[in-house]
Amino acid sequence: FALTSYDEIVSDPNLVAHEWLGTGIVYFTMNHEVAPFDNKLVRQAMNYAVDRDFILQADAEGFGLATGEMLSESTFGYSDKIDKTYTYDPEKAKSLLEEAGITTPMDIGTIKIPDGWGQAAAEVFMECLADIGLNVTTESLEMNKFYDDVDFGNYEIAITNWGASDADGNSPIYTSD
Repeated sequence: FALTSYDEIVSDPNLVAHEWLGTGIVYFTMNHEVAPFDNKLVRQAMNYAVDRDFILQADAEGFGLATGEMLSESTFGYSDKIDKTYTYDPEKAKSLLEEAGITTPMDIGTIKIPDGWGQAAAEVFMECLADIGLNVTTESLEMNKFYDDVDFGNYEIAITNWGASDADGNSPIYTSD
């Protein structure tokens, strides 16, 4: 259902709404084979620049949880022992860029997103990066073209998703004929 109908549903005395954590993850990926993302310090800086709570609010009206792991808490195999979410720290991000030898402002390419979703997250991500002197644009692509580009490394940054439809973290990884 549309997020905008949530308040209407939960306030209706004739309905009972149950909430649970889903298995899907939306994430930003950087092509580490393309400059400046081939520099670990730049990738770390970008992670410190991201205000995950702001993105979650803008993209999903606050529904969900920020994580540093590829599995949600509701997926078999999740472990809070390996969840290493970066803190929001723009000053540390700027310091890492300086250590990496990056002069800002700097244009770092394009965020590719699939048609129909990810635009709000991309806009907040762009704002977070601009705050540390990194400028990006967005390009919305038809879904098949988007996944072709991402699968074959034809991107700088992309917003994509991953999830297990049955709450088993192995399902999207291992398949059989």
